[in-house]
Amino acid sequence: MSEVVAVTIMAGASVLVATISARSTRSTSAASSIVGLARVEAETERIREASRKEERDKRRHEYQQYINAFNRMYSVLAVEIDRGQAYEICGEYLNLLQDVVLFGAPDVSATALKVNEIYEKIWPILDRLEEEFPEKSFAKLWRQATEPIEVELKEAAEGLIPPIRDDVSRDY
Repeated sequence: MSEVVAVTIMAGASVLVATISARSTRSTSAASSIVGLARVEAETERIREASRKEERDKRRHEYQQYINAFNRMYSVLAVEIDRGQAYEICGEYLNLLQDVVLFGAPDVSATALKVNEIYEKIWPILDRLEEEFPEKSFAKLWRQATEPIEVELKEAAEGLIPPIRDDVSRDY
């Protein structure tokens, strides 16, 4: 009988050790899972931040191109240029305006559209002048059409800087 008791005690001890070992393994596994999950979350946040920075850099570049195109267009206001130059400069501006409106921050897009409303005043004036003075060169008509909006356009464009600065320096 003592052998039976000894075997029973040994079996009970083995079960107890196995239970303790299983609990320990489960705790270690859970802790390891928590650490692994924390690493994945940290890596995901790092990737998100890198993506936000890349998007911000892309917008900053797009805004710089837009402002450069605007400055190029603005620099030829009230100056005598030919039709080809006017179309090229204004076309570049309009292409970049579309990018800013589509992909820029809402406040930057709204301000760029306000600037564009003033820019759009050029063409009806130019059309009217071409009809009234067909003998004048395009360069003279361009100068005459753009001169009245020069100050208004400059003031509106100055309003672009604060929302652009806010957008590219904002932490998302």
